[in-house]
Amino acid sequence: QRDIDADLSIRVGLRNEERFFRTHPVYSRDRSIIGKCGTMNLARNLNGILIHHIRECLPELKIRIANMMGDVQSELDALGMPEGSGDDPGATGGKLLGLLSKFSSNFAAMIDGRASNTN
Repeated sequence: QRDIDADLSIRVGLRNEERFFRTHPVYSRDRSIIGKCGTMNLARNLNGILIHHIRECLPELKIRIANMMGDVQSELDALGMPEGSGDDPGATGGKLLGLLSKFSSNFAAMIDGRASNTN
């Protein structure tokens, strides 16, 4: 909080943090501890965890999207095309926008931990 009140830049704050851990009597004794301390290391570790989680979830999301698209296509096939619509790009774009919107909502819910286990 003092750094914010003193209007120090993030770069200076990170440098001060690194100096703190390097010169601290406890942290400076063990190089393996220093390598795990600080904002930069925390950001790197959290980024790795996030990437790993996304890689684990992505195949399931692709399958769910494919299943949802198949369900919608089956429903559209059962309903048939409205007369006079032909292959109207606007109608197709609207359907695609709806699917993308639903995917986006489901993906955000999954990331936030609010996703239900239903398909």
